[in-house]
Amino acid sequence: MRVGLVYVISGFGGSLLSALFIQTGISVGASGALFGLLGGMLSELITNWTIYANKVHLTASNKKGFPCNISVLSSLYMQPSCLTLADFCVQFAALLTLLCIIAVNLAVGLLPHVDNFAHIGGFLSGFFLGFVFLIRPQFKWINQKTCPPGYIAPPAQSKHQTYQYVLWVISLIVLIIG
Repeated sequence: MRVGLVYVISGFGGSLLSALFIQTGISVGASGALFGLLGGMLSELITNWTIYANKVHLTASNKKGFPCNISVLSSLYMQPSCLTLADFCVQFAALLTLLCIIAVNLAVGLLPHVDNFAHIGGFLSGFFLGFVFLIRPQFKWINQKTCPPGYIAPPAQSKHQTYQYVLWVISLIVLIIG
């Protein structure tokens, strides 16, 4: 649902930027919306960077056979999570791959009869929409609705990190103004 919203609104943003800058012709296609998905992927990777850092620890805890996700989450309180060099390399490789895909596709937009304004408008729309729609709660946050009866939860944690809230507010302001 959220990815579909990013797709549709990014397509509209790409068409809008294209109409503003190319007033002598009409262009059609889904490339603005597809670039919006690339922008959304980039903002999702930036916003949820800490989730990917802790993913190795969650996978290791999940193999212990805990009955519900609360036990997995509470086991993370016992183990300090640290980002190893291998984890960082995997995250950096994902970021670098995504940036290369974006750069190559924008370079293809320099060919004649290709509407690069739609690509850029869709990418920027998707990038900012990704901060709004694709934010995920952090691992140490516990949803009290899924706790088993009698479970004593660790101290309450914020559902999101401070930087996620800041990016969310800035993106929402840019989308409303822009």
